[in-house]
Amino acid sequence: MDWGVFHVKPEFHAVWSRYHAALAQRNAALRRGQPVEPWLGPLAEAGGAMSAYREGYLSRLQEHVTAVESEFGFSGALKIELQRGWREGVELDAYWRQSESRDRRLGYTGGGPHRANLSLGYGNGIGLEQCSSGQVKIAYLTFRLAQLRELLTARPDVEPMVFFDDLTAELDGDHLAGILGGLVRQPLQRFVTSPVLTADLNEHADAVFHVKHGAITTATN
Repeated sequence: MDWGVFHVKPEFHAVWSRYHAALAQRNAALRRGQPVEPWLGPLAEAGGAMSAYREGYLSRLQEHVTAVESEFGFSGALKIELQRGWREGVELDAYWRQSESRDRRLGYTGGGPHRANLSLGYGNGIGLEQCSSGQVKIAYLTFRLAQLRELLTARPDVEPMVFFDDLTAELDGDHLAGILGGLVRQPLQRFVTSPVLTADLNEHADAVFHVKHGAITTATN
């Protein structure tokens, strides 16, 4: 998630660095029994900004997910949720004041943007842990392709290169054809590996190479 934010908002890295520097100082103060108040302001400022960057990115990404599902013929309704890392409805500085006693017992800052998590699931309430391996792969590809769309939208000057290892595994013909056809329409260079050369791969390939015992040869497509 953070790599995705950084590539469309390079200034995110400075905010991320400030937060983790202040976090390290607060953790050191907690372990040494020193006051932590001096680090509260810088930590809350950077942490709030970091979380806002993430929320904005994922909000745009959700729109791209819907577009990817339509364009590539995916039938799910993938939902992206940011679990921000601290209690909802509480400002960061207030949260850390409330949790200071617990954090001193732990010896580190137990909650905050550094504990954020990305959750993927479907609109009917089904989480990925309840899905088949094929459905999980579709969810992963949907998310990655949505990230690609956001990158190309934010930075039309870039020319991405994407790699898909063993793309044919766990995908039926319709999903595979949808992905390959959609990739052809994107302004990017693509590499796809597969243990077998399927008709769909052959149809959408500009060039096909065969690798055997470390030797690469051109195959007929």
